[in-house]
Amino acid sequence: MQILAYNMKKVFVVISVLALLTSSCSTLERDSLAVDNVITFQTANTLTKADGSLFPSEEQFSVYAWTLASSLPDHLFMDNVTVLYDETQEAWIAQGDPYYWPKRTTVDFLAYYPSDLPGLTVAPGKLTFEGVKVGDLQRDLMFSDKAVGYTDSVTEVDGGMDASDGVPIVFHHSTSRVKVIAELAYNHKEEEDGTVTDWEVAVNSVRVDSIYTTGSAVFTLATTPEQGLVGWENPAGNVWTHDDVVTTINGSFSGNIVPGTTYTVVDDFYVLPQMLTPGKGQKLTISLTIKTKRNGVDVLREDFSRVVYLHSNALPAWEINHAYTYRLQLGPAASSGNGGSAADPDLSDAVISFDPAVDGWQGIGVETSIEI
Repeated sequence: MQILAYNMKKVFVVISVLALLTSSCSTLERDSLAVDNVITFQTANTLTKADGSLFPSEEQFSVYAWTLASSLPDHLFMDNVTVLYDETQEAWIAQGDPYYWPKRTTVDFLAYYPSDLPGLTVAPGKLTFEGVKVGDLQRDLMFSDKAVGYTDSVTEVDGGMDASDGVPIVFHHSTSRVKVIAELAYNHKEEEDGTVTDWEVAVNSVRVDSIYTTGSAVFTLATTPEQGLVGWENPAGNVWTHDDVVTTINGSFSGNIVPGTTYTVVDDFYVLPQMLTPGKGQKLTISLTIKTKRNGVDVLREDFSRVVYLHSNALPAWEINHAYTYRLQLGPAASSGNGGSAADPDLSDAVISFDPAVDGWQGIGVETSIEI
């Protein structure tokens, strides 16, 4: 199941809720240091890094946790534990036997989505994605900050979030997301001499070609404080290392377009964060049909197929945790009349300008345009 395909700046908080046990401690070895608080989870919003959307209750995520207790093997406290929402208890609960807060030590937490992600390995100080097929998965791949040094009574956290009920874990996107929208600038013009020109513009197809789909990345833990939320250092260039597998993303719209309406011509798709190669590689191809009328009489019908490469000096890469919207501004005729019919040079080729802007997720504030 794909989730969050149309949501921006998604993050979630994992909270441990204090609950008084009504029975004695479990006989499991992992609970040999337990006090009387069971660890459960509840998703909630953050103050500044989310747009108000909650993690869907029908989904699940996974949690690792480490403790300094030397009696626990490799200090591993929770080993890739699946967490599901329990409607009866109205909380997110680790599956299997309950986990309790250990005493005389602290616990570090790390979560990721989706559960059992192929190609992901987790260590206390390193996350490794190896040969992940982002193009096939088409899911929002996320990992959290590491919540370091928590106990059942810790209440102070980073970012101003109230953690009086538990430990926050903030998720971040590890991929990029791209979509393409189109707008028609105009389809009617009246000249001073009374000549009226009308255009009918149809999008036949749009596609994005030569997109790298499979790759690897290593995230290392930043300097660890004694307590709080600790981020992960992104790989060089804020992109993954890709292999040579590429794919084509086909458009989702065809038909006539009119001024005043924005059309999504290529739906959101998750993409491997990658460099955009100048002059080759990743490109967008659009096919248009433009019919022209002069004073109500059909005078020209032209088919266009244009290619534009997605690299620009202002936008050299699709980066981790960024969502990009390419805006195609279509004009049926250039005012200078450079092109078109030999018999009527004012009927020029369609002018397409590109305005790649970051829409949601983490912004990079880039604007540029390309005319073809």
